[in-house]
Amino acid sequence: MLTLRRVFCALSGRKAGFASCPRSAGIHGSRSLRRLPACDIPSLVKHYTAKATNPHFESSLIEFTEDALATLAAYHWPGNLTELLQVVSKIAATTEARVVTSQQLPMRLREIKDWPKLADYLAGQQRQYIDLVLRACRGDTGLAAKVLGTDVPPP
Repeated sequence: MLTLRRVFCALSGRKAGFASCPRSAGIHGSRSLRRLPACDIPSLVKHYTAKATNPHFESSLIEFTEDALATLAAYHWPGNLTELLQVVSKIAATTEARVVTSQQLPMRLREIKDWPKLADYLAGQQRQYIDLVLRACRGDTGLAAKVLGTDVPPP
């Protein structure tokens, strides 16, 4: 079972189950990540990022910007450690950039005021889909236009 205590022990180089692994920090069982100091979130993020597999480059080279780490630290993590693991692992495995910003984090982690307007969001989704179709068509803009159902080749 994945517990905060085990992760804390792994990060600090201690073995879970030994008395040297402190319970005083409230890091045991499946307690909420909210009980951890915000400064521990970057350590957990780095740990989980290094364990991910990324097809573009070694995952240990992936870095999270200060704003991304601040967003992760501010989130309330109702799914506890498992949710953090899933979010970080997915980002680390799918990113094509070595530096992860807060804009690459799932929208649910960001404050409502930081969510994009609908038109901006849809434009971003449209651009991603066009890029996906272009890659699938190996850069053939004519074929991509057919797949997209338009007469105008994508840029």
